[in-house]
Amino acid sequence: MLRELPRGAELALDEGRLEVAIVPRSDGQWRFVAGPYTVEVTGTAFTLRWQDDRLTIDLKRGSVDVVGPRGRFSLQAPVTRTFSVATTEDGGSASDGARPHEGPNESGSAQGTSTPSATSASPAALLADAQAARLAGRSAESQGLLAKLRRLHPKSPEATTALFLEARMAFDGGRMVAARAALESYLAVAPSGAFAAEAEVLLIEALSRSGDAHAARARGKAYLAAHPRGVHSDRIRRLVEADQKAPPKATP
Repeated sequence: MLRELPRGAELALDEGRLEVAIVPRSDGQWRFVAGPYTVEVTGTAFTLRWQDDRLTIDLKRGSVDVVGPRGRFSLQAPVTRTFSVATTEDGGSASDGARPHEGPNESGSAQGTSTPSATSASPAALLADAQAARLAGRSAESQGLLAKLRRLHPKSPEATTALFLEARMAFDGGRMVAARAALESYLAVAPSGAFAAEAEVLLIEALSRSGDAHAARARGKAYLAAHPRGVHSDRIRRLVEADQKAPPKATP
């Protein structure tokens, strides 16, 4: 398990096969990380396989969102879908319950044509290596690979994902000033990106933890106005209420 969430958890699948069944809840928070992919679910049953840089999902019930190097992809049961780091090949068909959610998707085109295999310096390969290093606890290596990805391929979708991952690593490491800067940069580049909602929540928390209660309250109230029943709403509501009760910082 990578970390506990208020109503679920984030878990990693290093390799192999995993059977998953989750009771449907509108506020559930369950994420499964495999290489550069994150599978987000609220209530569903599916089998997840991660091997040889390929993610295969056999979705039996419900729906999931798959967030990968090329954006977010929504799946509706029943469907089996394969995503590959090395190519844009997609193992499903155009009518089997999958649809792009935003931005470029993993299928590449309606015909499912593939591109040449990624080299060691390709955006997808660098992102996969960075994710593997992060999951193995090699934070410095992961940060170096993410920085290299953004330097070599600044216009790629993977570079935007790398920016968010840098922000999350800074947040998880307690470096709130760095997390705040990276999260603000990510939201400026991708205000409707695959990780925009989570980035906004993390930014509100980073503002609060770094002592900027006024900015945290302002962003928190704006978030609640836009997402009054969102997955993170209770978490943000508690944070805003706590900041309102906190005494003001003394001024010289």
